Amino acid sequence: SGKQSDLPQLNSTLVDKTSRYSSDGNQIYFTSNRSGDFELYSYHKSTSLIREISKLQATTIWHYSFSNDQKKVAVVYSTDHIRLGVVELSTGKLIHSVALDEIKFPLGWSKDDKHIYISEHLSNIAMYLYDAEKLVINKKRTHIGLTAFELNSGEIVAFDYQSKRFVVYDFHTDKLTSMSDPVQEYMQLAPYNTYTNGNLVMLLYKKGMQKSVYRFHLSKEGAERQTTLVANLLQSGKMQAFSPDMSAILIADKEQSLNGNIIALQLE
Repeated sequence: SGKQSDLPQLNSTLVDKTSRYSSDGNQIYFTSNRSGDFELYSYHKSTSLIREISKLQATTIWHYSFSNDQKKVAVVYSTDHIRLGVVELSTGKLIHSVALDEIKFPLGWSKDDKHIYISEHLSNIAMYLYDAEKLVINKKRTHIGLTAFELNSGEIVAFDYQSKRFVVYDFHTDKLTSMSDPVQEYMQLAPYNTYTNGNLVMLLYKKGMQKSVYRFHLSKEGAERQTTLVANLLQSGKMQAFSPDMSAILIADKEQSLNGNIIALQLE
């Protein structure tokens, strides 16, 4: 494992970062300042075609998440302020944006795309349920974050910082159900090195150059919970994202920045 995939034409001599896979794994999204400002780009793996998909004129793009119908993207970015915006993918047009007090992480959309799950991890940890059109907060739950995979309406797989476990949390009933044993070194985790599809969670831990990837089987039943070491990688650079099928990761490596710095590594 750890085989590098070539991504021709993806990287430029400028700053390319904050990369993600599309939900089908066929495209890689990333942010770059190749136009003078930071914008969001898509890169088609089979054709190597690159398309600019936002017109934010941002100084930085922090985090983003695509709607399930693949028509919109929620983006947290900086101009003169930190902002949360929703961009229409076909036109790059900013549909709506609001100012934020601090950086937040759009982690996922509800299945009907009417809500966006957005977490904060700075002054305190909390998960917000945002109205996707008006970008107002409908509900807030403290102490949960990292992931927001919706199972049913208002019910998500997230990480609970109080019990240090992955849980199912229901915004309608405020009920928490434990789905994992307590997670080791959980303060190393961040939205970019954690991924869930609702049944499994992938985590990447880093010690210097050494990166270890673990797979957790989630279950209400303690006996059915499993943890598997998937890969040990010796690789510099910062974790960016897991692929949807969990077979690869993206890493941005500043040491490779002369020929661009986003690389894909196969895990298994």
